[in-house]
Amino acid sequence: MSEQIIRQVLEAEATRVFNSLSPPMRVVFQNTSYTPKVGVPYAQCYVIPARTIDPSIGDKHSRRVGIFQISVFLNSNEGSKNMFPIMDAVDAAFFRGKSFEKNGKWVSVDSSPSYSQASVQNGWYVFHISIDYRMEVFR
Repeated sequence: MSEQIIRQVLEAEATRVFNSLSPPMRVVFQNTSYTPKVGVPYAQCYVIPARTIDPSIGDKHSRRVGIFQISVFLNSNEGSKNMFPIMDAVDAAFFRGKSFEKNGKWVSVDSSPSYSQASVQNGWYVFHISIDYRMEVFR
């Protein structure tokens, strides 16, 4: 249940962020079918869980951690100007300390988003965003 909630809240927020851009940008999630169209930028999201941590003695508390990675595919040959509104929107939505609640469970952002160097890949100008997340689980 914890992993499902993590995925649901992070994907919902990413959808909100990319829909708020002008123009809105398509968001694609893991294990969904999507064929990119030339000239139509999109973002692809991945929930990458890390090893679960048991921070307390006993079996009542665990910590789910990982990285929410967003790969952004922009049109090539347009420079880097189109990256910055996306970065600003992601920074505003996934700032360090931000928490999302669902069904009494909280997913927290552990650090400010990190951005990779952009590069041209298969005709797309691509950069990656990494967001560290955490969920404290109490049984």
